[in-house]
Amino acid sequence: MICAKIIQFDPSRPVLVEAESARIGLLRIPPMLWVAMRDSPRIMLDISAPARATYLAKAYADLTADRMEFAARLEHLRGLQSKERLDQWQAMITQGAWSDLALELIQHHYDPAYSRLRSTEAEGSQLMRITKSHLGASEIEQIADEIAAAL
Repeated sequence: MICAKIIQFDPSRPVLVEAESARIGLLRIPPMLWVAMRDSPRIMLDISAPARATYLAKAYADLTADRMEFAARLEHLRGLQSKERLDQWQAMITQGAWSDLALELIQHHYDPAYSRLRSTEAEGSQLMRITKSHLGASEIEQIADEIAAAL
């Protein structure tokens, strides 16, 4: 699937990919592609956690629409997070406190996991860093414009 998409790319144009690990769920990124991604210049988006939480709560509304399904998915974090924290997160699901839950997940799960990942892997050179305290439509457009200008 990845290969079928890659061969459609124009080799004279840059390709932007989200920083991930070599694994996405049970799948592995092909090793040569992973090395190229890992060693490529990076664009660092430095967005405040509250702004990201607000954005993600809206962007993932389809996932949170079914509270029982979302609660079941969150159970996969048992063993990675304390029982108390997971119980607190489950209560947030019951309350529909999506922005608060997103902030908790960012601060206590995703950011720490990505920080550990980045500390164990070679870093590509940084092309640019973009810092925003808010993440509304105008900020997203500004970010896109800054990236396009840099490329």
